[in-house]
Amino acid sequence: MSQSTSGVTVAPTSTGCVIAVLGRGTVRESRAIIDFVTRTFQSAPETRVTIDLSGCGYVDSTFLGTLIDLHRLAVAAGPDRLFVAGSMEHRKKLLGIARLEKLIPGIEAAPPTAGPSVPLVAPDAAPTDVLRHIMQCHQKLAEIDCPMQQVFARIATQMERELDRSS
Repeated sequence: MSQSTSGVTVAPTSTGCVIAVLGRGTVRESRAIIDFVTRTFQSAPETRVTIDLSGCGYVDSTFLGTLIDLHRLAVAAGPDRLFVAGSMEHRKKLLGIARLEKLIPGIEAAPPTAGPSVPLVAPDAAPTDVLRHIMQCHQKLAEIDCPMQQVFARIATQMERELDRSS
């Protein structure tokens, strides 16, 4: 699959699963991933989840906020539950704006899969639910010490105003 094609797939491993983000990690992909990982940790909290970014060339800020959410879910589930796969240079390129390469444990390559990859599709959501997701992701980014912290806070505040107006 080429870098210009975006999508998310999931495949089983001997200890959990690999979620491969192909092309771009955006609000669309983040909703599918957070839904899947939440259900996975609820049903099997010992599962190890690897987010494989080796085939991903771009992530947006909403996706970064989702990674913070995933990290918090993993910490609550127990040690060594979530990893981001990709070379250190690649992880830093994608996650460095929020310094997430320092927060979320990284590995150079995803573990071998033990079965076929299947597409992970975002659940349908109303536009206000998508806006709320974007706002919440930016609020999480505004809570961490990173160079763009104030920008993320302004975006979250603006999104909150927009949601208030639409209510």
